[in-house]
Amino acid sequence: MQKITLNLDILYSILKIVGIEHKECMKLKDVYINQKLLENRNKIAHGNKIDSFSDDFNIKIEDAIEIRDIVFKIMTSIKEDLIYHAENELYLFRNKTSCDTYNKKSNIILRKGIIYIMLYKGLSNETFIQYKYFL
Repeated sequence: MQKITLNLDILYSILKIVGIEHKECMKLKDVYINQKLLENRNKIAHGNKIDSFSDDFNIKIEDAIEIRDIVFKIMTSIKEDLIYHAENELYLFRNKTSCDTYNKKSNIILRKGIIYIMLYKGLSNETFIQYKYFL
């Protein structure tokens, strides 16, 4: 049996197949999600030994809450996109313009949701300015 390692590139490939653009604002957390969340998940799922006291496996509760909120926001956005694309047949080439318009609106909504999560968490202005480019 082949081991499949989950990461965001796989998600982006799946989204592209069904006609949903990956959202640029998701890039903000790519590295963090891949390293902290998925890498640890993959180690556990594939039976690798993990040192629970290692800094690589250590996630602060505040970071876990933030990543949970952002992942749920992204998952909700993707669910809504899939439903809208299916109901409105945006996967058809003749609906490309409508698909592009919807994807732009959806990206803006997700970006605002991520900004809200980051501000609600209490990011300092300095840290927020560093992330602002991606949002």
